[in-house]
Amino acid sequence: MEGTYKIINDIEQIQLLRKLIGWNPLTKQQWEIMLKNSSWMYSVWEKDSLLGMGRAVSDGRYCMIYDVIVHKDYQGKGIGTKIIKSLIKKAKKGIRIGIFIENKEFLIKFYESQGFQPINGMQLIKE
Repeated sequence: MEGTYKIINDIEQIQLLRKLIGWNPLTKQQWEIMLKNSSWMYSVWEKDSLLGMGRAVSDGRYCMIYDVIVHKDYQGKGIGTKIIKSLIKKAKKGIRIGIFIENKEFLIKFYESQGFQPINGMQLIKE
């Protein structure tokens, strides 16, 4: 498994990941706009297969992490942690990092294990 900050051009692979974990599909046009306006992305691949991804949008003071997705067959193997840590690493010191998640206990526990705290959402201030 290899991680990279490259732009993901294969929207079909993103759509497949979303479908595999039960997320609603977005149109190709929606993804093109979202990817174009992302500050950075991190993805994990096995050969030519997308195993996981996440993206961040930052204005230099605040950063929001979106669309952290891991293929259902690869969950629990550290890929989500690798994605989150890689996205956080790209943020500047002192930046506030937030993430919106579903109110599911396993997600809350995962993001707390990554340093996020529930404060009207989850946020992490990078020291």
